[in-house]
Amino acid sequence: MTEPREERFNFNHVALAARASDFSLLTTNWDLLLEHTATKLGLSVHRIIFGKNQIERTDWGQGDISIVKLHGSVDVPPSLVTTVDQAGRNSQTSIRK
Repeated sequence: MTEPREERFNFNHVALAARASDFSLLTTNWDLLLEHTATKLGLSVHRIIFGKNQIERTDWGQGDISIVKLHGSVDVPPSLVTTVDQAGRNSQTSIRK
């Protein structure tokens, strides 16, 4: 993962990452700010990355906190959901399974 600029971290990222051991974080953001913030706090991260039509990657049971990336992640380019049509198709595919 490419390290983002430090000044992009803000209080919200730190607060969410610090509390995330109590719940899973669901995000539509592609960036890696939550993951990098958690790492800076000494936490390991378990990510579930949804792609255009499926779950692209998961590290089940790995990590102190769970981050669910509903529209993909910048470090897994095929997973990126970029249109409303793609987002809707992803939801329908998940519901049918």
